[in-house]
Amino acid sequence: MNYVAQKCERGVNVLRSLSGVWWGSHPYSQKLLYNAIVRSHFDYASFVLDPCNKAALEKLDKIQYKCLRIISGAMRSSPTNALQVECVDPPLSLRRQYLCDRFFFKIWQSDSHPLLAKLDTLRRLCNSQENHGLSFLLKTFIFCTNLPHPTVKFKTNPLFEVPYDTLVFQPNIALDLGIRKDSPGADRALNEKLNTEWPDWLPIYTDASKLSEDGNVGLAVWLPRYRVVLSFKCPPETSVFTGEATAILEALLYTESHKLNKTIILSDSASCLQAIIAYPFKSKSKFPIILKIRETLHRCVTQGIEVAIAWIPGHSGIIGNECADSFAKEAVSLGLDTHYQNFAHDLASLAGPRLDRSWKVSWDTSRNLKGINPVNISKLP
Repeated sequence: MNYVAQKCERGVNVLRSLSGVWWGSHPYSQKLLYNAIVRSHFDYASFVLDPCNKAALEKLDKIQYKCLRIISGAMRSSPTNALQVECVDPPLSLRRQYLCDRFFFKIWQSDSHPLLAKLDTLRRLCNSQENHGLSFLLKTFIFCTNLPHPTVKFKTNPLFEVPYDTLVFQPNIALDLGIRKDSPGADRALNEKLNTEWPDWLPIYTDASKLSEDGNVGLAVWLPRYRVVLSFKCPPETSVFTGEATAILEALLYTESHKLNKTIILSDSASCLQAIIAYPFKSKSKFPIILKIRETLHRCVTQGIEVAIAWIPGHSGIIGNECADSFAKEAVSLGLDTHYQNFAHDLASLAGPRLDRSWKVSWDTSRNLKGINPVNISKLP
């Protein structure tokens, strides 16, 4: 801790040299600089050290307060909890829990990770219903094990469970059909495009919908030629991205099982299509559901089934897309629970709301203790 504090002091001197009452850099620039040269030292592997000496952690807290006063130009008597709120920089203890959550959600999908077995043993040894005194890793482990819905697990990295031919395969994806969003003739333009470039192909529309923050994600597959609807639902923790990708996967599985040659899947999720077409070895994010889509596409090609995926603008008057959207909204409550499970990349989005809730509780408690005594101006020098 002394070593970290010493490294941070050099960054504090940089902030101080760029600040002044009537001159200096903008507080926004100062905050970015603080994040880069000071807070980065606080963050590095910090959640692994907890619980530890309280006095040692207070050294880092004092450096944070010092930096926030420099950034905001506040006086030394300013309440520290108010400084954190004004500079949008949470208490370091809460940020350590946030960083721990982000780390743990990445390994939660791996059945073979050695840390999971050790944390399970530690939880049984602690045998405590309270989170007080537990390490950040153990708190996050308990939180994940108490989630109401199961998480998809893998024995190894999901990338290694996919055949190499699937990873280097280039799927037939059209990201631009020349149809712009909110175009008044979008439906007519799409039909003309299909009749010109994909004549006699079977169009399949997919969509996903999330009506409320704590509600399920509904997804639907709509085949207008055969009047067939496939509807499913995913847990509230699921992102719309995963819902859209799952809908595309279901459309592909239906195409493969029914041998529907010359099929074009139309989706309004550009992010999903970009993730599918991205080279897996260079892509930063490797979503297991996207790898399954690539694997299914490769199987269709090897079986002689021609499949294409194209992007269309959503909510632009395209009849097939509007129908799929309507079915997806119904699927929120009526869909099948075949995919009612979480992926680790969706759970990672829970870290931010957890931090916000903890920070609000901390603020509601501390604001009744700090900064409540008014300053007597007549006694100031």
